[in-house]
Amino acid sequence: MELTFESAFSPGGMVGNASYVLLIMSMAMRRMFMLRVLAILSGLAGIAYDVIWLRDPVGTFWESCFTFTNLVQWLLLIRDDRKLRLNKEEKYLWRKFFPNLQPAECKRLLLASEYIEGQAGERLISRGQPVEHIYMLLSGTVDINLDGTKVSQCGPGDLLGEMSFLTGDPATADSVLATNATLLQLEQSNLATLIQSSSELGHSLSSLISRNLVAKLDKQTRLKVLGPA
Repeated sequence: MELTFESAFSPGGMVGNASYVLLIMSMAMRRMFMLRVLAILSGLAGIAYDVIWLRDPVGTFWESCFTFTNLVQWLLLIRDDRKLRLNKEEKYLWRKFFPNLQPAECKRLLLASEYIEGQAGERLISRGQPVEHIYMLLSGTVDINLDGTKVSQCGPGDLLGEMSFLTGDPATADSVLATNATLLQLEQSNLATLIQSSSELGHSLSSLISRNLVAKLDKQTRLKVLGPA
């Protein structure tokens, strides 16, 4: 096919353009599943363009390799997702506390965590001490105390210990259970491993931690201004 302005908008040219458009779209995807799907569609369009209009065996070969590689990776993603399906209880936790994670990401997080039951008055985190775990509060409340004064309170869905995870510094306040509570406990080293294991999962978990931290800082600011309810 002769490359001219008219040929760029011919049926063959549009198929070739579509191949590149789909490839660019795939690179903009944050979710690996959709990235692979768009990459496969891009490869198929490229194969059609090379075979039907360009009659280019070299281009056809490399487009086929590209498409086959992404197809294999897509099938592996489907296999892994099936292995990491959520049960009924896990689906409840995912919808209530981790809606911004993919189901398979939530499953990996839950598998790396431990459920614990805490009693009112129990100290989870002590000011000035290293923080070895991050906690997700599933039920109950936790008081955040500074020099014996309550400066904030956390409820279901809040994280505890995330600031120390981000900075590597000791705890800046005491975290004490105000009521009996159920929590997910995750070692900081395990969380770091999860984040490093997958850029996609790492982005999701980092976003979860950042959003939770912002929400807690906002709650703490309002508590200082308005005082306890």
